Amino acid sequence: MQASMSTSRRGRSKEPGQKGSLGRAIRYLSSYRFKALVPYIFLFFATLAQLAVPKLVGNIIDAITGGVIAENVVPNLDKIPAAIQPRLFEQLGYTEAQLMNLYNNAEQMLITAGIAIIIFATVRGFFAFGQAFTAERNSQSVAFDMRNDLFSKISKLSFSYHDRNQTGQLMVRATDDVEKVRLFIGQGLLQAIGALFLLVGTLII
Repeated sequence: MQASMSTSRRGRSKEPGQKGSLGRAIRYLSSYRFKALVPYIFLFFATLAQLAVPKLVGNIIDAITGGVIAENVVPNLDKIPAAIQPRLFEQLGYTEAQLMNLYNNAEQMLITAGIAIIIFATVRGFFAFGQAFTAERNSQSVAFDMRNDLFSKISKLSFSYHDRNQTGQLMVRATDDVEKVRLFIGQGLLQAIGALFLLVGTLII
């Protein structure tokens, strides 16, 4: 019973530090200021380019379906009584001018949309690379700072502290825990904000 009480005491004493550890990890980024924002700027534009592609694919589908309708309707317009043409256009969901434009320019619209998709995919690849590169650079810098601070802290501790604590625990702090923080800053936080950007952009579009 005493062991369980002491264990719960230790757990309670560690809880405040665990709650603040995430904030302390993020605060390491604040020393880099603009460099810390660069990956998110790249992420924003990469997300915009990613959102543009489905819109362009939708334009291609509209051009194909509209072109098929125009191919069947426009050549036969003179055979359709003028009185029922407005109702026909309303049922098709196109105006006469739109059908004529699709009839004359459907192929050009497909080519333009296809080229635009290639351009946006290339732009997205460029920004995604910039995002990954700058985020990794920042996370490595933060890990470097954390290891230096950890070394400075450990080197100032008394010999009695090292007698009470296992070397393996200190090594875990210096390697595994710092690596987890680095991965969070370089990937986890970026992916979470990227998902938020994508969700908001999808809802707007």
